[in-house]
Amino acid sequence: MMLIMMLNMCTSTGFVREVPKWLDWMRSISLMGRIADLAMYFEFRNIESKYGAADQVLDSYGVQCKDDDDVMEIMCILLAIYCVARLLTFLAVKFLHTGREFGENLSD
Repeated sequence: MMLIMMLNMCTSTGFVREVPKWLDWMRSISLMGRIADLAMYFEFRNIESKYGAADQVLDSYGVQCKDDDDVMEIMCILLAIYCVARLLTFLAVKFLHTGREFGENLSD
């Protein structure tokens, strides 16, 4: 678990501004990164003009979410990750380490 959490933190906007090119694929599916992007977008989208424009602030922090279309994309990615995780968990609980044969588990 520690390895996965550290890898998620290394690819999250909350911890680093720029991810190495070979980890770009990981940033697109990082739960912490996507949720941090959403939080920073919602925090800075209506920022006062004396602090700068919202686009400037989001660019300076390396946030990938810049408009409502990006919010919907992130929500779809998070939903897909949730569904895949639920499916894998179901299959693992159904078929692994049950003390029964595969055929018995399949017939249930």
